[in-house]
Amino acid sequence: MKTYFLSALVLLCTTSLWSQIKNDKNREFNDLNDALKTPELIYRLNLSNQNLKLDGVDWSKFINLEYLSLKNDHLKEIPSGITKIKTLKSIDLSGNDFDVLPSDFANLEFLEEIKLNDETKMNLPKTLDVLAKLPMLKSLYLENDQLKTIPS
Repeated sequence: MKTYFLSALVLLCTTSLWSQIKNDKNREFNDLNDALKTPELIYRLNLSNQNLKLDGVDWSKFINLEYLSLKNDHLKEIPSGITKIKTLKSIDLSGNDFDVLPSDFANLEFLEEIKLNDETKMNLPKTLDVLAKLPMLKSLYLENDQLKTIPS
């Protein structure tokens, strides 16, 4: 009877812990300062429309980050260190002011989705050269980029 009770208790605790982890993975943080307190616990970070200064952020501490949005933050260039987020699967860089992705962007080997909508200043051929090196990329969004043709 004790064994049954202990087994049931362990199963209940494991289920509760798994549920908590699953909920944490779906929780989206919108405040960089809060996220920097426990970066290893952050899976989703949405910094859209915040015009933050991102220099000096140690992105390598976000060891579980899967989604990052820097949409409409008026970035002139991609913050250095973003390419150190090895777990990143999806990034939204739409509505910024950069002209090309840095060459080390190809280090994001697990990136599956990138949104580059509303990037009217972007040099598409150079950007596509970088994106072509991403082995897991499945989705590329280029809406409202004033494309007349797709480069070969």
